[in-house]
Amino acid sequence: MNKLISNEWMKLFSRKRVIVMVVLALLSGLVSMAVLKISDNQTHVSWQESYQEEIDFYNRQIASFPEFDAQEWENETSYRADLMRWNNQIQKYQFYLDNQIPNWDWRLEVLEQYFNNLLLMDCVRAGWNTDDLNRYFGYSTDIDLTQVEAQNESLMVYVLNNDYLTYNKEQLQAAEEQLRTLQEMPWVENADKTIALAENDVQMWESYVQYNAAPYARDNWMSVAIQRIHQNQEIYIENSHLSPEDPMRDEEHAEELQSILDSAQAAVAKDRFALENHVASYDIEMDVYTEHSTYIDFLDLSVWSSLVLVLLGIVLAAFLVASEYRYDTIKQLVIYPYKRSKILTAKFRAVELLLLMMCIVLFGINLLLGFLLFPKQGSMPIFTMYFNGNVLWMPYIVFILVKYLLVLLQAWVMVSMAVMLAVITRSSSISMAISLGAYLFLRSLLNMVYTTLSAPGFLKYLLFGNLDLTQYLTNTAEVPYAPWWVSLLVILGWWFVMRRIAYAVFKRREIRE
Repeated sequence: MNKLISNEWMKLFSRKRVIVMVVLALLSGLVSMAVLKISDNQTHVSWQESYQEEIDFYNRQIASFPEFDAQEWENETSYRADLMRWNNQIQKYQFYLDNQIPNWDWRLEVLEQYFNNLLLMDCVRAGWNTDDLNRYFGYSTDIDLTQVEAQNESLMVYVLNNDYLTYNKEQLQAAEEQLRTLQEMPWVENADKTIALAENDVQMWESYVQYNAAPYARDNWMSVAIQRIHQNQEIYIENSHLSPEDPMRDEEHAEELQSILDSAQAAVAKDRFALENHVASYDIEMDVYTEHSTYIDFLDLSVWSSLVLVLLGIVLAAFLVASEYRYDTIKQLVIYPYKRSKILTAKFRAVELLLLMMCIVLFGINLLLGFLLFPKQGSMPIFTMYFNGNVLWMPYIVFILVKYLLVLLQAWVMVSMAVMLAVITRSSSISMAISLGAYLFLRSLLNMVYTTLSAPGFLKYLLFGNLDLTQYLTNTAEVPYAPWWVSLLVILGWWFVMRRIAYAVFKRREIRE
């Protein structure tokens, strides 16, 4: 067998274009590097520049419309409302600049509320009536201006002192009071949902207090984790308390709804695990704000570049088989003192072993490229997954390696398809076209058909909806929403059947030759 495999490798590497394809595949990580570097160069704007751009934009708006224009506004009141909004926005961004508040700072959320209150007070002082305030600004008609002014004075104290500890405690107290009020009310519309959302708010502020984390701080992983938990809990609550009329309650959407609930529940469990163990996870780090792309960003993107292994596997497999017919060397194969099934097995293994070696080398190259060319975010995160009610974890580097190996699995399956088609058609071009087209487009087509035709059950057993096993690691199962073991069995089943067909047809064609 080793001799046969070596012979197949010699056939491959005797052609310069194969060598070129292999080298380009191994250097595919350079594409990921270039994409991130170009993205950083083209999109990187300092936070000061971003604020100044906003100020300039609103100044241009004011300069462009110095007076009311009936073609631009429905009436003069709507024109004045926009003027007040624009001036309010200019004030806000100028305050950010003057007080050196970057666009990842926790105080931005507080200042949004502050300047919203400021706009309200400006409108009241300008004589706006309650109906117009509600229509053009969405403000409540029962406004206590004294209370709004007091709230703004308190908010500014937090901002100027950068005192998020006191802010967190007071927000927790306010959230608890709101929850008690709702629980004591004799009747609340959608009571279960409303109270659950209020409890979620309390839990968020309790976490901010417990972990001494600045709220809404986009550059702090603990703050990001708490916010992610709050958002996913909200998604879970919203989707588990749907009204009877909601279309998602229909039977045809049952699997989609369950997938949403499962994903939200998994995300909450994983992020809580990270907080409780004081270690950032890969999921959280991907949401943490950084001014430039990092080592993690590069390694994550490099997994996509490893898809060249799938494409290369299809090309090499189709070539190894179809070339025997094209160059009429198929007759020489039957002269060998080997069973015909062994000859075809050698072709399979030659491509599969080559792809395995390339996968490992590509992984090593990209690890080195990322380490040398991209900044690190401190300690390396862990990867967490939710499985059977438990959170499991592995080192981040191991997770990336697993993702590479899952791409390799896809490549091996597609090699079986390419060989089967090449044996049947005796054409490398037909084999490559069908295999590449199926791999690149059938999953999207399956997604569209599955959601359009009310989820016919047989689609669960088509290969391409199950081929990406990474979705089960990240708890983001998609169409056709099959359990992980079903997807695995479907992949193995198709792999086995395609190889059996290839062996049967290859044997008969050799006999006829």
